[in-house]
Amino acid sequence: MNKDVWVKITGYQTDPEGQTDTNEQEFPAQYFRKDKFHYLISENEQTAKSSRYKFNHRFLEVIRDGDIYSKLIFDTSKICRTMYKTPYGRMEFVFDTNQITLSDSPEEIRIEISYEMSSGGQSVSTNRTILVITPAST
Repeated sequence: MNKDVWVKITGYQTDPEGQTDTNEQEFPAQYFRKDKFHYLISENEQTAKSSRYKFNHRFLEVIRDGDIYSKLIFDTSKICRTMYKTPYGRMEFVFDTNQITLSDSPEEIRIEISYEMSSGGQSVSTNRTILVITPAST
């Protein structure tokens, strides 16, 4: 895989009432692999935000810097907690990752994550997120 890549993230969130919302984002990033982990780094100069992704077949960590800092960990071996700054103040969210699937080829790296998100002991959503990483066009 090239160092310069294009990332497409598609997220599906289903709330407790069964309503599903889909979100998509695409952006350029830098990719590298070290030891048993894949890494992505993206910078958005317009919003002064950066994102770093570290992942393998059972783990994904996403760190976002900028106006709001967040660290999300999806790990099939444990339940993870994170704090979000919202318009209503700081809120804790819990992520219970059910499955992570990683496929890796020279043309595409694809990671799919299925997880439950809750807050205050109540289910917020059932989620499926797909990251597709392809070499950037030259």
